[in-house]
Amino acid sequence: MSFFPKADAYATSLYSIAALCATFIFRPLGALVFGYLGDTYGRKTTVVITTMVMATSCIVMALLPTYNWYNSFYYNNIM
Repeated sequence: MSFFPKADAYATSLYSIAALCATFIFRPLGALVFGYLGDTYGRKTTVVITTMVMATSCIVMALLPTYNWYNSFYYNNIM
């Protein structure tokens, strides 16, 4: 399986760096959201919610098809 489309080494490195930078952007946003939930509803509820969100996202990522499948599905629907 491939995480990124087939490209040269420079483009693949650029995609990897962009994915890493996205974590630095969304981490403070998640801290704001879940910090508010923790202050409002308590620590236990927030831990349960974050665990469910992480488990759901891991399951979805495991079940996603590869990039090549999307290309073939797209081209088959056009024709």
